[in-house]
Amino acid sequence: MSSADSCGHWLRAFTFACLAACGVDSPTTERLPADLTAATERVKVLATSCPGLERALDSITASGISGRPLLALVDAVHTSAVCPDALIATRGPTAARALARARYLAGNVRAVDQIPGGTLEPALSLRRAEIFEELRRTDDARRELALVLALAPDDMALAQHRLLSVSAAAQHNNLPELTRLVAAAPIADRPRLAHRAAREVRSDMVWALPDGGPELALAAAELLEEIDGPVASLRPRERLVELVPDDADAWDGLARSRVAKGWLDDALVAWDRAIAIAPAQPAFRTAPIRALVLAGDPARARKRAEAIAQEARKTSNIELLVVASAGAAFVDPRLAVTLAQEARRLRPTDGGLAFLVAQRLAEAGDKPAAGRAYAMLLVCGAHGRPWHRHEVAGKLAELGAIGVAALDGKLACETVEPNDLTSYTNALRAIH
Repeated sequence: MSSADSCGHWLRAFTFACLAACGVDSPTTERLPADLTAATERVKVLATSCPGLERALDSITASGISGRPLLALVDAVHTSAVCPDALIATRGPTAARALARARYLAGNVRAVDQIPGGTLEPALSLRRAEIFEELRRTDDARRELALVLALAPDDMALAQHRLLSVSAAAQHNNLPELTRLVAAAPIADRPRLAHRAAREVRSDMVWALPDGGPELALAAAELLEEIDGPVASLRPRERLVELVPDDADAWDGLARSRVAKGWLDDALVAWDRAIAIAPAQPAFRTAPIRALVLAGDPARARKRAEAIAQEARKTSNIELLVVASAGAAFVDPRLAVTLAQEARRLRPTDGGLAFLVAQRLAEAGDKPAAGRAYAMLLVCGAHGRPWHRHEVAGKLAELGAIGVAALDGKLACETVEPNDLTSYTNALRAIH
């Protein structure tokens, strides 16, 4: 940039600053629409050059916008502006210009110096809080948010203030305060606070806090599992089921940690507790079967699958038969086929069950029977309509020539939507 251009930028910034300080609108400013969305679009259009950037910021000032809307508009200007001399173009004492300068200095320790503190404009304190948090100056960030809350109640600022208070308590190793903050927070906010606490203090301390609630135990367990695997989360998960003994997910998590530790029988006890609490959750029933198979105990795995099937047959429970089939698939593919077929006989027009039977046949190695089952579903559909033909055709393609041959077999059903079917069958025959 030439010295003349530089002087021009400085002069323009000085002029706007003087006008703003005197409460006079610049001739180039305009009143923005009251609607925030419309105002955002307008400042994006304005900020396409250095003069346009200045005009957009001064138009924001002239419109008297404050608080979070002011932050949002300045951020919109920042993302849209095309100005190589943005720091010069944003010189001036107005809140909009100060916020813009800080935005252009994001990640720089000087960013916070661009925003005056102790003002009555909430947007300035909000931005200062953001910068202080990035700089890990937690206490300073909390102070700025406290100013915002004193100026105007703000749910987002309040939630962030809680989060930073937890961080401060963790950083100062003030564990009683940390547990108090989590326990006093709204229920919906506790998991987020607990995860922040677990990350900022030693997780093996968090779960053991005498007054710590289930949120802290769960957060510690999840963090430790993320870092070191399920064995590392064993102790906080044991603590969690003490705190919430009726939580099926807590027992399932404990079971997984116990399996990783090699405590298979104890894991089965935990899964049985989870099943008793939430009998309709399929994963709690199939997970122990898979664990037994992986542990080299197929006999007990099969026994569990058969027990689920027996329970399902007593009440003709189709969903439970499907679960039993899924469990049996780990240990006895033929039993899995039988159970899937039993479920389908109870609901013969269900395309999902027809697909399941075909899938189980393929898993059992009976490709011709699987091909016929898939072909029947492709041609005949379910409920008188095609059933996910794209997916079924894909399964037939995986079976190769066997799948194509199944389409040429005699099918005792009425074809559903022949024209639609033709495109699939022609494509399959073209492949093979």
